[in-house]
Amino acid sequence: MPTDLISLPDWYHDFLTLCDQDWITRTRIHPLKTFDTQAPGGVWVKREDESGFGISGTKKRKYASIIQALRTEGVREVSLVGGSRSNHIVGMLQILKELDIRPKLFLKEEHSAKLTGNRFLLDLLADPDSITWVPSERWHAVNVQAISWAMESFETRTSIPEGGSYHQAVPGLASLLGEIVDQETELGRPFDHIWMDAGTGFSAAVTAVMMHLVDHPAKLHVVMAAGTAEEFQKQMNETHEIQSITYDLDLAHPPLPDLIDPATAKSFGAVNATIRQYVRDFAQREGILLDPIYTAKLFYTFEQLHPLFPPEERHLVIHSGGGTGLMGFAGMI
Repeated sequence: MPTDLISLPDWYHDFLTLCDQDWITRTRIHPLKTFDTQAPGGVWVKREDESGFGISGTKKRKYASIIQALRTEGVREVSLVGGSRSNHIVGMLQILKELDIRPKLFLKEEHSAKLTGNRFLLDLLADPDSITWVPSERWHAVNVQAISWAMESFETRTSIPEGGSYHQAVPGLASLLGEIVDQETELGRPFDHIWMDAGTGFSAAVTAVMMHLVDHPAKLHVVMAAGTAEEFQKQMNETHEIQSITYDLDLAHPPLPDLIDPATAKSFGAVNATIRQYVRDFAQREGILLDPIYTAKLFYTFEQLHPLFPPEERHLVIHSGGGTGLMGFAGMI
């Protein structure tokens, strides 16, 4: 069980200068009251969901440095890749409109165009002429298609991959760990375990690399709502390379965190009766809203595994935000 608090290196603070500071919103942590409050360790939640409505959580941190890069590089057009109900697409559309940057959307062909949740927000924000619908059988090559579009005018265009897994997002995502370190100092004790969800895995991969680079003592557990261990390893390798090149950090590659399949509804996008009921139960118990695709699976899986850990160990579960996705489940939960 780690007991020593850590100090962040100078290069970490340099990282944050690459962010638009107005987009770095400090989020609070607090204990989860329906867990064993008498245990010496305890369970805490980091409320990334409270950082905004249309854009929140770890995505807002990504955008802090993406926005700065788009401005610095003079980008005028951006291609975005994702599904028609993606939190990322809805978030980036809002930003690009504000910055007067033209979006080009490469979206996975939808099975239902019902205007609920993020699909409704997409309909509000996107010009239909800006959308290229990509059939499922060609989705494996969508990034090549989006990059080819950007290369037609590479001086003013760029392409941001699915989920915002973009190298310019690394500094913004790095702010999460720095904030956790500050809050551990305020509490007088580091966390023994940190828990995150993963879709594309980019946010969790950046956090894993950052924890390794600053020698944070906690064990990172990642509940894989989507993706594979091989894809996650690739994300970590690319993130480590970005930081090594940018700051000339000659460090060994970090080990993989503890990658965990969801305890139920394991397929990406699957929502079963257990998850639907858990979303409702958790809202009643803790007053916290979870979405069925990511955060509900994270908290449900954590709750199944938590009894296996010694009671003196302290856990931090990161609520990654994305509440707009919950709206698509109205009447189903």
